[in-house]
Amino acid sequence: MKRREFLKGLVMSGLYSDLIFDKQDFHDQIYLTIDDGPSKYTDPIVEELGNQKAIFYIVGSRAINDKGFSSICNVLENNHLIANHSYNHPNFSEISLDTAKEEISKTDDIINEAHEKTGVQRTHKLFRFPYGLVKNSVLPFLEEKGYGPIGSWEKSYLDWNIDTQDWMHYSSTSYKTEEQIMENCRKTKQGNIVLCHEKSITLEKIIPYYLENNELILLKPNSLV
Repeated sequence: MKRREFLKGLVMSGLYSDLIFDKQDFHDQIYLTIDDGPSKYTDPIVEELGNQKAIFYIVGSRAINDKGFSSICNVLENNHLIANHSYNHPNFSEISLDTAKEEISKTDDIINEAHEKTGVQRTHKLFRFPYGLVKNSVLPFLEEKGYGPIGSWEKSYLDWNIDTQDWMHYSSTSYKTEEQIMENCRKTKQGNIVLCHEKSITLEKIIPYYLENNELILLKPNSLV
């Protein structure tokens, strides 16, 4: 498969637009994606990242209160990206097409409002299906909403290739130790797309690990203006 086709597949996995496809340093960077905010960890994560950048996939219902909305505005003001991770984080295979469209649209509106509030231009419209479960019938709607061309990587979309499994540290049924989670992080190679979530272990362990060992500049600041 040609590199260009591979990168096109990343668009609908919720990652990159054509603006980034032409960058020659794709394989020289690690792409950090942080799901399920905003939360009490959003602002501390932004502070911890400093000048290095991430994509924050937000759940819209968590951004409708003053604190949540303020946090996503802070993300934008620090030149990170805000992306759409639905409104209620449902399993899209279990909801109707109309409900799926509503899930996308409501969060899209919140993201637009945050961009308007901060004055930061929205240059990327990115979407990631909850749980990484693609609902094919909604793809034309995503294209209609400007979420990029329909592109696939073989039979599925490549949402990430390093799953830190950070959420399992808090699971009663599939618990993983801190060491197991950090071992997942140590598998990361240059050019990988890393999935993590807004958790304390992400703030306190995962992000510091990547800051020490890898280049996490996701998008150069001049690509955001």
